[in-house]
Amino acid sequence: QGHYDDDKEPVAFLAIRQDQVMDLNNLSDSLEPSEGEESDDQMEAYYAAVGHLFETCTKTDPTGLISVAGDFDPLDLVNLSSMTFNQKKIFDSGVLEEKSRCKALDDCMSCMTCFMTNDCTGENDSLLKSATDPRGSQDRDPEKPILCIVRDDLYDVFTGFCHPDNVIVVPGGKPTMFFAVLMFGQAGAEIIYPNPGFPIYESVIRYSGATPVPMALLEENGFAFDAETVLSQITDKTRLIIINSPANPTGGVTPKTDIDKLVAGLAAHPHVAILSDEIYSQMLYDGREHVSLLTYPEIRDRLIVLDGWSKTYAMTGWRMGYAVWPDAMVEPVTRLCINDHSCVNAAAQFAGLAALTGPKDPVYDMVAQFDARRKIIVEALNDLPGVSCADAAGAFYAFPNISGTGLNAKQTQDLFLDKAGVATVAGTSFGQFGEGYVRFSYANSSENILRAIDRIRPLLS
Repeated sequence: QGHYDDDKEPVAFLAIRQDQVMDLNNLSDSLEPSEGEESDDQMEAYYAAVGHLFETCTKTDPTGLISVAGDFDPLDLVNLSSMTFNQKKIFDSGVLEEKSRCKALDDCMSCMTCFMTNDCTGENDSLLKSATDPRGSQDRDPEKPILCIVRDDLYDVFTGFCHPDNVIVVPGGKPTMFFAVLMFGQAGAEIIYPNPGFPIYESVIRYSGATPVPMALLEENGFAFDAETVLSQITDKTRLIIINSPANPTGGVTPKTDIDKLVAGLAAHPHVAILSDEIYSQMLYDGREHVSLLTYPEIRDRLIVLDGWSKTYAMTGWRMGYAVWPDAMVEPVTRLCINDHSCVNAAAQFAGLAALTGPKDPVYDMVAQFDARRKIIVEALNDLPGVSCADAAGAFYAFPNISGTGLNAKQTQDLFLDKAGVATVAGTSFGQFGEGYVRFSYANSSENILRAIDRIRPLLS
């Protein structure tokens, strides 16, 4: 929570000493004004008291800091405590060597120090300064800055196709997927989803009680969906179609001709809604342009478009996403948000504002670097024995065909990890049509990509 110190400068805290947790709770109970009764003087006194407590904690014993949730282990900053077995092997296998581990920990500690001292310098300067802005509050007011800026940003791109009141900001991309599937999924319903595709699609569909119907994304079709095939899968039980272009894990991009066919064909199926996951919309290569379903007004009354900050602005950990919802769904999904997560935390909202309103040159530079790495990894993979890799059209993934190695997807994933210390993901983790493939991410340096290929090569020779 933001508060003011004596000089009226914004300060933020993330952690306190264990022996001060009870003091903070008691202070909060005794001093925090009741809702609706707070005056400026009361709030100033409360903030000053909280600020003094935290200043005492941090300045008298900075080494005694812990997370509010419990004992503070610095390694938690790189999420070791929540790693799966294979993720732990990745960390210990040499993929993150000692220097890399120290750098990762240093970066996390620098970020934390920046938040606690308000000394914001370095690459994330504008994000962190925005996040420590004391104006943050638990707020769902549609006139507040984050919603207005998101709406303006969308309206600039899709003028006439996105009304401001239809934008809902959520903590990441998954809430939109979850809410959409919960709205349309139930026993007896069918939901068509990309396969191979983001694993959450199928998982949430099954959780809802609906039947998942895979939309096959095939290599011979550039890992794009075929509109005629998708339309042929629609039945009277179909409630929702999920599409994702550019796509995870394949990097496939569906051309406008197929999107046109799909939209035209949906006129005969007014009972079917569409969730378009466009989180990679800014990451296309070789002159391709993104085709948003927002540009098709004939389906706006049943279209949900998902996007966010995680990919375009490399803000995965900030948990910032948004969606454009049809008029009839705005009120019920708002109630879902209020009952599920209340709102996006204020610090992340102001960081999101800084990203949207700041210069876009870093985004363009990042995508240009991804493009360079894409060319490197596709060429290198095609040079491996038994491996072939189609050109990746978008996102930052390569999805090579490994059927020529004589191994299945899971065997290949484990071999690369156990014997070469190279982390990939079996194609079957993304669905049944992922067999015979593994996913590589090229969100890493060109040097490390080539090192990974050099480590793999002897295993396949």
